Amino acid sequence: GKVSVSCHTSLLSCLGVDRRLNWQSNGKRGLDDTKIFALGNSSGEYTTVSQAFKSTLPHMTVDSIERIENGPQHELYSVHCSNLVRQIELSGVAFHADTMIRLLFHGTSEEATLRIIHSSQAGFLPLLAGTKVGAIWGNGTYFARDAAYSHSYACTLVSGKKQMLVAEVVVGRMGTRCRWHESMPTAAWAGVPVLQLTL
Repeated sequence: GKVSVSCHTSLLSCLGVDRRLNWQSNGKRGLDDTKIFALGNSSGEYTTVSQAFKSTLPHMTVDSIERIENGPQHELYSVHCSNLVRQIELSGVAFHADTMIRLLFHGTSEEATLRIIHSSQAGFLPLLAGTKVGAIWGNGTYFARDAAYSHSYACTLVSGKKQMLVAEVVVGRMGTRCRWHESMPTAAWAGVPVLQLTL
């Protein structure tokens, strides 16, 4: 039960290229003090994300899915995204949004989750990544196609429930590495948190 590329493509289609069309913040600008907005369980976003989650964790129940509306982060992400597309195309590789932009799961500590959601700049900070929950493949920010993988890194709240993020990530050109190699092939990326799941 892997989450297929087509699932993520439909997820992107469901959420829309311009996510702000569905935003609830004032003027859809993401500048409110509140950054998290609950999704109704009958919404297309909720259904599609829940299905993607359950494809690798079928016995778990999704308690809630909340949209993250952080305008400054989305602005920075848009700039990084445009730059990455340009770099990829200048290298002679065609940019394919259906495979190079993915919605991926991310598990981390509660402290890091709050910082990622509320930061007015980049939510994900690769230089700090792995300092709380480990970095098995070296320093960097880790995302997973399958919720089952990120679940083991998801934070546990005081209530006993677990929480993880869903991020839109421009993965660009992907490379492989061995665990014992410190250097990493060129694989520039940009990412922005878009949803929070509570289980």
